[in-house]
Amino acid sequence: MDYICQQQNFFQNPNKLPLNELHLEVKTVKRKKLPNDQNIEEIKNTASKNYDVRIEKKPALHSDWIQKEHSYHKYQPYYSEVAEEENELYASSNKLFLENLQFLLQCSYHQFWNYIIFEPRIKMILRSFIFNPVHMYELKYLGKHLELYNDIYTDIATIYSRILTCKESNVEFMSEDTMLKLLETHKIITYTDLVNIIMLYSKTNLGLITKIHDLFFSNRQSSKYTKELVKIFNHFLLVFEMIGGQICGFQTNSVIIPIGIRSRPSIFDPYWLEEVATFLLDTAATLNALMSFCSPSVESAYSLGLPYRLTYLYNSIYPALYEMMQDRVDVPPDLKRRILDHIAMGRSEFVNSFHAFVTHFIDDIIQSLGDNKKQDSYLERYLSLISAALEDEVFITDYHHSHQIDVQLQTLSDFHPQMYPLILML
Repeated sequence: MDYICQQQNFFQNPNKLPLNELHLEVKTVKRKKLPNDQNIEEIKNTASKNYDVRIEKKPALHSDWIQKEHSYHKYQPYYSEVAEEENELYASSNKLFLENLQFLLQCSYHQFWNYIIFEPRIKMILRSFIFNPVHMYELKYLGKHLELYNDIYTDIATIYSRILTCKESNVEFMSEDTMLKLLETHKIITYTDLVNIIMLYSKTNLGLITKIHDLFFSNRQSSKYTKELVKIFNHFLLVFEMIGGQICGFQTNSVIIPIGIRSRPSIFDPYWLEEVATFLLDTAATLNALMSFCSPSVESAYSLGLPYRLTYLYNSIYPALYEMMQDRVDVPPDLKRRILDHIAMGRSEFVNSFHAFVTHFIDDIIQSLGDNKKQDSYLERYLSLISAALEDEVFITDYHHSHQIDVQLQTLSDFHPQMYPLILML
């Protein structure tokens, strides 16, 4: 019945009910079954009586309101490491994908929600993008496809922002609780989806990120997001352990779990090294976006000991990667440049992820001024983190170069009366 919804003035909500409580009238016309012995003249004379007109009410949120004959197209990823001709499908496939996105945005709020809820292929195509985007550092490779990608990138953000909008007009709305229940019941946006959306838009779409924070990481959602964040950070820890094992060797009897990269080849393979450097970069960038996004992330990750693993892994992995590249003359120059670029950017993301913990604890120390017990507890966290990092020489050198520790300590000394003797203990 999608064509009915598109008719002007079809949607009527004079009592201003939320969509989940609203019923809409729809008129259906059905031809009566005629007797076999009725002649043509009789049929003509009684034409208006040969049809039943029925008016029925249907819930505003119902699968009958969507057109199931629509075709949907997944996002075709762009592979920056392959030749241009191998990406020929990018433009043709993604123009169709973009048409799907634009169709959703042209729908009324009522239509939009029915497609989001009752058309499972919508979730599939949206996830095909957020799980396989072109990352910021790859945009320079897009060339003539950049405009198309920007259109897709913008429309995806607009769609998710619309999904998280409870009220579009005085007659098209639902309560926040209803919206959140629909999202959960129909698995429209999962916490895994949120991590990818945060990573994609944390630096470019503050409005969308703020909506996510207010809806999914508010105090009233704490029991839910705490459990989900623990799952997410345990996954990060597992990934880092597997990468560490691939590069530096696994301990005896280690359980090896497949992750998103190939196992280390027995013969040096620069393309495997690129996979590792890129995977580390993407993982650390996602972690950094999540850490910088909201304080509950920092608390959950700290409770699992994640910042301590960051410094240790950094200290082990990145020197090993540079050593693998040292004096290699058999690596194509463009590939070597990409690998070194991704290593450098990954290091920066690791450092900034760690710094998210530091700034969080410094903020806590400053904000708890006057409450000595709280302040001492936060200071102990901070000093423990920095003291442990000092043991990882490679990491702490890079960290101090970007975020000077002496400046941090001087700042803290202005807010904590016993800071100076504690500094001497470091």
